[in-house]
Amino acid sequence: MTPEERQEKFKSQTDTLYAGLGRFVVNFEELVAAMRQMISLLVAEVPPPYHIRQQQIAHIFTADLTADPLARAFRSILMLALEDYEHQEQIPKIKKLLSNLFSRIENINKTRNKFLHGTWHINYASQEQQDFSQAKGFKATNTANGLRLDRLEHTAESFLEAAEECLVIHGLVRDVSLCLYLKSNLLKNFDLEDNKIVRVEAGN
Repeated sequence: MTPEERQEKFKSQTDTLYAGLGRFVVNFEELVAAMRQMISLLVAEVPPPYHIRQQQIAHIFTADLTADPLARAFRSILMLALEDYEHQEQIPKIKKLLSNLFSRIENINKTRNKFLHGTWHINYASQEQQDFSQAKGFKATNTANGLRLDRLEHTAESFLEAAEECLVIHGLVRDVSLCLYLKSNLLKNFDLEDNKIVRVEAGN
C-alpha cells in the first residue's frame, strides 16, 4: 500500500466512523424529542382551546430535562395514563411491556453517555497501522472504589446498530403513547417476543 493509498483509506474509514457516531447522535435526540412530545400530548387532555396551552406548559417543564430524568418523567406519565385505561384486566401484561420499553430506553441512554462522554481517538493511527475501521477510546468514571477507565472499541457498524435501536425505540415511544391517548386496546397492537416489546402485525 502506497502512502497515498494509505492516506485515502484512513480518510475513508475514519469518515465512516464519524458518520456512524453522528447518525447515532441525531437519532438519539429525535428519541428524546419524541418523549417530550408524547408527555405534552398525554398531559393535555383538556377541552380546546386549553389543550394547546397545556402542551406549551408541559414543554416548559421538560425543555431543560436531560434524557434520564425526561425518561423517568415519561414513564410516570404513562403509568398515570394507565389509571384510566379501559381494559384494567390487561394492566399486569401491559406493565411488563412498558417495563421492557423503559429498560431499552435506559440502556440506549447508557450507550449515549458512553458515546458522547467518552474520549475517542478516531483521528490517530500508528505508523504501522493499515486498518482504521475501529474507533478506540476510553470513558473515565469516578466510583466508590476510585477511578474506573472503561475501554471503548466500536466500528461504524456498531454505531449504526445503536442508531437503529434509537429509531425502533422512537417508534415504540410514539405508538404506545398514542394507543393510551386514543384509548386503543394496547394488547392488540403490542406483545412480547423474545422478551422484547414488538408491534403485532395486522392479521395475527
